[in-house]
Amino acid sequence: DAWRCLFDQVHTDWMESVQLVFEYFCERTPRSFVETRETSVVWNFKYADVEFGRIQARDLLQHLWTGPISNVPVEIIQGAKSV
Repeated sequence: DAWRCLFDQVHTDWMESVQLVFEYFCERTPRSFVETRETSVVWNFKYADVEFGRIQARDLLQHLWTGPISNVPVEIIQGAKSV
């Protein structure tokens, strides 16, 4: 059995603006990085200072909710050391 796509078209217009926000937070958070995938973007701070990374993650979420994804039907998933 082959894999098949359940969606005809996945909207990824939001990804570029989110990536810009993530890159900004990479500049502010030493040892953090961005992972770009086919339909998602991840800001990872697993190598950053734990407490500083958590503070930055909260700030990053505020930037996302009030900015590039405020009116976009996307899901934000918070990991232990990623958004």
